[in-house]
Amino acid sequence: MKIDLRSLLAGEIHTLPLAFSLGIEETDEPSDPLYGVSFCGPAEVTGEIVNTAGYIRLSLRLSVPYKTPCARCLAPVQGLFSLDVERTVVTPRQAEDMEEDTEDEYLVTEDGFLDMDELLTDLVSLNFPFKILCREDCRGLCPRCGADLNAGPCSCDTKTQDPRLAEPLKALLERLKKEEAEEKPSDFSK
Repeated sequence: MKIDLRSLLAGEIHTLPLAFSLGIEETDEPSDPLYGVSFCGPAEVTGEIVNTAGYIRLSLRLSVPYKTPCARCLAPVQGLFSLDVERTVVTPRQAEDMEEDTEDEYLVTEDGFLDMDELLTDLVSLNFPFKILCREDCRGLCPRCGADLNAGPCSCDTKTQDPRLAEPLKALLERLKKEEAEEKPSDFSK
């Protein structure tokens, strides 16, 4: 979505209201923060751009419905992700005088237009929660049988030892018992 700021930059208007939809595509790349998230509709963006004596400020709110599996039990979770965005809008000439470490705080116009698609898509990707749970106290899945522990305990034997540790733990226990027996004084003096 390209926003035409020419009348705002010329001082003809002081406030430019914003209301538009933005499609956010799903990703097949496992390294992408939005992998596994499907958006149930377009992102709805509302806000305004205000010019106060040459100081131009963008304020907007983005809301998009999503569906993703719970990070612990894989149950489907639906919700609404919202994000507030505030940036100062500058012309290319003003951008030349800025320091590099403050570039993310500003949006640079291009020929009087402001391209919002890439900015908003990147912000959703950067700010979307890393893991989403179906509920705060989700117990997840049993690591042995894969049963949903939210539905109740599984039938796995919790006393079963991990076979990788069975022998080392058995040897350690025997050594500790032997050391304990050697440290106890014998009570033959009675």
